[in-house]
Amino acid sequence: MSDKKYIKVFPAADDLADAVANRCLEIAKQSLDYHDRFDMAINLGEDTRGVLKALTRPSIRDQFPWDKTHVFFCDELMTAEGADHHYEAVRSLLLDHVPVPKEQVYPIPLSESGSPEEAASAYAETMAGHLMTTGDGGVHFDLSLVEVAACGGVGKIFHDSEIAREWEALVLPVPGEEATHLSVTLPVIEASRFIILVAAGSGKAGIMKKVLTEPAGADAVPAQNIQHIGVKEWFLDEAAASALTT
Repeated sequence: MSDKKYIKVFPAADDLADAVANRCLEIAKQSLDYHDRFDMAINLGEDTRGVLKALTRPSIRDQFPWDKTHVFFCDELMTAEGADHHYEAVRSLLLDHVPVPKEQVYPIPLSESGSPEEAASAYAETMAGHLMTTGDGGVHFDLSLVEVAACGGVGKIFHDSEIAREWEALVLPVPGEEATHLSVTLPVIEASRFIILVAAGSGKAGIMKKVLTEPAGADAVPAQNIQHIGVKEWFLDEAAASALTT
């Protein structure tokens, strides 16, 4: 298995966001040559918010193939509709400012009964119905844009959680102390043709040293456990990368 890993470091979070947005544009254009569309999965976090804003800048926005872009979500908050929903934030930051056809945006829905399990099943069906599928029943995104948490989690996939050990389902509920989220599983992220992992700030320096320099063992965090047959790219600012040289 090929697991190519590229690490790119930028002076500050704004520089990182601009670089990731430009890389998204490159991957989108390449995807059109591959299958005449661009399927992108977004994990909303503090660091990826900057990327979404950067995608709306004219230098990138005006070159992006929005008419061929299909937007999916890596995770969502399972509560009544409101400002905390990831879809609403992505809409405000990105979708309201770019010409993506509404029918090519696929929010994670609440089920009519409010059951997270029903919502997970429904979103798995949505992905399977719109994306290229793998031989084992999985799906392919062209790009998964994912933030690495200070604990080494990716999206809502955290160490020692049930979803971190799931290798068959596409989407699962992730119960929390205050709310339940829905999240795609690690195999879905791994099956992406490209994965961009983003980390900014000194609070992530320690975990990035662990993730990027230590072998994945019994105490591995999800960011270490992503095995990928394509290209895995790490975008860090200098603060997040500060422990890599010490």
